[in-house]
Amino acid sequence: QDSEGRPDIKTSVLRTNDRVSEENLQAFLSEIKPGSIRIKGYLNLDNGKVMAVQSVYEQMELKPIKNYQGPSELILFNDELTVKELRNIFKKYKSS
Repeated sequence: QDSEGRPDIKTSVLRTNDRVSEENLQAFLSEIKPGSIRIKGYLNLDNGKVMAVQSVYEQMELKPIKNYQGPSELILFNDELTVKELRNIFKKYKSS
């Protein structure tokens, strides 16, 4: 399929019931950020908090949110990572 001059960008979705520590969240995001045009979603932390993630190119914002009940969901627009690679990276950082 011809992209008509647009960059070849992959969209990956991570949906999981696993949790991550705040420290590991930072490390996880640092690992997936290079090559990412956009990252957005909600991640459940192991301390019971939920963080909203908004990232566009080099700007990233993390905000604790209330009243979200559901799995962690992260959408990534990236020119390199596949869904499988995204899941494997997350597994390194998730809480046991």
